[in-house]
Amino acid sequence: MLQSAVPIVLLGLAAAHPAPPVGIAKSFVGGAWNEVVGTEPLPQGRTLVWERQGAVWILEADGTRAANPALTLRDEVGGWRDYGLMSVVAHPQIEQNGFIYLMYVVDRHHLDAAGTPQYNPATDTYFTATIGRITRYRLTPESGFTAVDPSSRVVLVGESASTGIPIVHQSHGPGTLMFGRDGTLLATTGDAASYNEVDVGGQVADGWVNDGLARGILRAKENIGAFRSQLIDCLNGKVLRLDPATGDGVPSNPWFDAAAPRSAKSRVFALGLRNPFRSWIEPGTGSTDPALANPGRIVIADVGWSTWEDVQVCDAPRQNFGWPLFEGLTVHNGYWDAGTLNPDAPTGLGSPAQHRFRELLRQESLDPTFDQALDPFAFIQAEQANASGAPVMGNDRGYQGTGYRDYQTNSGEWIDFTVQVPSAGTYTLLARYTLGVTASRTLRVSVDGAVAVNLWTFPSTGAWGDWRLLSTTLSLQPGTRVIRLATISNSGPNLDSIALVPAGQPAPTLPASLPTFEHRRPIVEWNHATSLARTPTITNNAATTANVGGTAGAVGDPFSGFCAVGGPIVNDPAWPLDWRGVMLTGDFTSNWIRAFTLDGSGRVTAVRTLDQFDPLEPSSQRLYAPVSIELDPRDGSLWVAQWPDRLARYRPTCPADLSGDRVIDGADLGVLLGAWATAGPADLNRDGVIDGADLGVLLGAWGACP
Repeated sequence: MLQSAVPIVLLGLAAAHPAPPVGIAKSFVGGAWNEVVGTEPLPQGRTLVWERQGAVWILEADGTRAANPALTLRDEVGGWRDYGLMSVVAHPQIEQNGFIYLMYVVDRHHLDAAGTPQYNPATDTYFTATIGRITRYRLTPESGFTAVDPSSRVVLVGESASTGIPIVHQSHGPGTLMFGRDGTLLATTGDAASYNEVDVGGQVADGWVNDGLARGILRAKENIGAFRSQLIDCLNGKVLRLDPATGDGVPSNPWFDAAAPRSAKSRVFALGLRNPFRSWIEPGTGSTDPALANPGRIVIADVGWSTWEDVQVCDAPRQNFGWPLFEGLTVHNGYWDAGTLNPDAPTGLGSPAQHRFRELLRQESLDPTFDQALDPFAFIQAEQANASGAPVMGNDRGYQGTGYRDYQTNSGEWIDFTVQVPSAGTYTLLARYTLGVTASRTLRVSVDGAVAVNLWTFPSTGAWGDWRLLSTTLSLQPGTRVIRLATISNSGPNLDSIALVPAGQPAPTLPASLPTFEHRRPIVEWNHATSLARTPTITNNAATTANVGGTAGAVGDPFSGFCAVGGPIVNDPAWPLDWRGVMLTGDFTSNWIRAFTLDGSGRVTAVRTLDQFDPLEPSSQRLYAPVSIELDPRDGSLWVAQWPDRLARYRPTCPADLSGDRVIDGADLGVLLGAWATAGPADLNRDGVIDGADLGVLLGAWGACP
């Protein structure tokens, strides 16, 4: 991503576009950088800027930077391929404690030999298995927060090869560090799986799984490729939530184990991510109490594989974003069909010993009959039953077992299920099915050749692949019985399985101890190959999509891209009125920053372009490869690190325009006076109260905005 994408992106891009919107000016800060990655605000108007190879710089309020970095981890950081020093964040109370936190990939030679006579700081060992690490350092108050105390180093995650974030491929590693409103430290991580092939474990091209296993970097149960994202006892493909003092998991995390607070599962907050390279947490959201497990609303840009980039929103623990069973809004066929087993989900049977990952994750649905965590081993799978016609298929993903049967003719097809009836009585026959046509279809149910239900009606499920559970009642005698489901007039549904339970008993579900989930769909996704962007919708209670620019979709032009870069939600009063409340997201490879307008429920309703590469602009002003997008709460400016060597700053030019009409006049004065002695957008000097100082700012800017 970082190394390979830039030369590609300058080809075939759109022509001229509107420059940054009226009221926003763009400039470049700090001169030429060496693989700049991101920014973080510091006290006294300073800004922390870091570079991939491990240098952390202090940028002064006037835009100049010190002659030397405040900290350099060049010997330790492995800056190669898509790796390096990926994220730095300041503690919310940095003015009291001076703490900064770093997340990076460790050079393999440093991991193996640091502190021993064999270590040579000039040696780099790249392109081999290693780990991601999270450390804490202290900027000293006596230096004005411009120098690091090297002795303050604390390793929070990755003290050794066996305790770090596994790195066994060339991408999908550490992402972003963030502080929640509750004071917990959050980190996003990638799946460490191949980007070249469907990776379900074992040695893959350009990867080092065997080496990782031999070195203890990867545990045997983590040898499942991209499915590490779905394994709750693994640091890969997750949102982690840590105690910033110790690196332990937080007790309110969903799988916290008090006996093993540093275990992977104790640290996991949410899962199902592929390469969450850049994320952002919305200020003011969440709770201040860490016991409530509500650190705030996390906006996550997840880099997709072959088809879709997407933006996720994590606002609660235990959410599952679907990868690799889903890429964005839809099922990923290659990973679904793999049928990979989850080593943390035992069946209690001889074979298979574990449930398949796909049996533990369901697509979103509002239908009350949508099956919730059914136990596939308590059902008789249709593909294992005797049948005439109704061939075994697998196109409608969401099935359990190894497939389903597809009734294809109006009459004469049947499936026979052999069941054991323990005693005479009334039983509930359950059928798991999908039916993507509007009209309902019927089957005839017979027991041992005698008709039991002449017309069993199967309503539409809304779409093929949206599976539902339907029930009917049978009176049965004890012994071995054959239940036949046959077409008689209008074909039938696609049938996954049946179960027979005594009347009044619920459908058999998986034990509560097993990790089961509903797919948390992204709020927007965009295509790699064509200008196509989509948002999630619900039609007839089933999961569907709407195209941006389409009849039912968000307003705006469709677009494409290859590498999502998450950014902030702009609620800053300094921004022009019509640009407040938007979510900014970039694309590293396609060179753009877009703004998504959200409604009260968080749904994307409109899309606009803030900036994008324009060959007609002077080269000194063009947007190249945004690698991070950060909003500075001190003055509302937007910092955009542009790979590899530029740091752009987008600054509001008219913050006193409180009415949004581009003129500072009596209307703005009225807004300010109406909010006197409170806080809000009219607090122009950002001191927490609207008073005479703000009035002075407004009067000093009187007249038309620049």
